[in-house]
Amino acid sequence: MRLIIYSLTILTSLGLLAKQPKWKQVKNENGITVSNRVRNDGLQEFKAITYVKSVKLSSLMAVMDDVPNYKNWMESIVSSHLVKKINSQERIVYVHFGTPWPVSDRDNVSYSKVSQNKKDKSITIRMRSRPFEYPKKKGIVRVKKGGGYFWFKPLKNKVTMIIYQRFTDPGGSVPKWLLRMAGSKVPYQTLRKLRIMVKKLKYKNKKYSQINEPW
Repeated sequence: MRLIIYSLTILTSLGLLAKQPKWKQVKNENGITVSNRVRNDGLQEFKAITYVKSVKLSSLMAVMDDVPNYKNWMESIVSSHLVKKINSQERIVYVHFGTPWPVSDRDNVSYSKVSQNKKDKSITIRMRSRPFEYPKKKGIVRVKKGGGYFWFKPLKNKVTMIIYQRFTDPGGSVPKWLLRMAGSKVPYQTLRKLRIMVKKLKYKNKKYSQINEPW
């Protein structure tokens, strides 16, 4: 009986995997690749990948921890601030996104949690929208559903792979050209600027005792 249940579980899992939408590459430039897909729930999702060399995980985390500075490297962000620090791994952040006229600006209240894999030392920052954790602002459309992650995975020769993956329900009426921009330009510029930002002195020399560095 257990064997039958186990076999059915595997077949079901394989079936679900087979139905998952495939990624389509939309940009490959300057050492950054960006792919898009439409999820099973109809929401657009992007995945951007790049690499940095001789950069500590603590430096990357220092950039992520500097919430008010997001506007200087995260594309389309007007402002951001920490709503609540739950503990050293969990927090809630408010972000205001600027959009071209005549589309209304968006904002997002996001819960995130940081974890590090003991074996490969990779760090994952998982994010999920929590729209009711912060008061709404007049004239700005609140993102009701969204999520994703940053993944920092150390490789050989002091190279770290960075993956930024995210899906969002922007709410309201959004033109297709803006959705295409959000799926291509936003992740590309975000990773391009992150590679520059992480090498700035105030982040480069940052150390976190709780992070296990690969080198």
